[in-house]
Amino acid sequence: MEIDLDRLLRRVVDEVIGDEVNAIYSHDPKRPQTYRVELSTRDNGRRARLRATYEWFEVSIPDLGVDATLFEYDNNEADKERVLRELALVARAYLHGDGSIEYKRGVLGSRPVLTVTVNGRDWRLGRRVSQVHYPTTASPEAGEGA
Repeated sequence: MEIDLDRLLRRVVDEVIGDEVNAIYSHDPKRPQTYRVELSTRDNGRRARLRATYEWFEVSIPDLGVDATLFEYDNNEADKERVLRELALVARAYLHGDGSIEYKRGVLGSRPVLTVTVNGRDWRLGRRVSQVHYPTTASPEAGEGA
């Protein structure tokens, strides 16, 4: 049975982020199997994006030009939901103003690195390299034991 990624994305965003931000859903006409949502806050103007395919999921922060991708190749909806939920928590943390932004110096100038804590683990999103965490089978955010 094929997983309805559009429905999954909408459900996870609704449960994790809710109606506290503007959400615009779409899909790429050139890649019809890619579903996305643009998220923006109403008060501080922060923006985040989630994208979902049948093999990978991405959170990106256009304000900083940073992103992170997680892969889930199994055709198990619960596993895909856990991965997408973890990325939605990263987006929510940024949208709420959580975490910190550092600027790392490089040969071509400085570049931002966003650090946020989700489920007790630090995520670092950069332009070239990101430190990500795959979810455990039970999410503490959902009130379940790990």
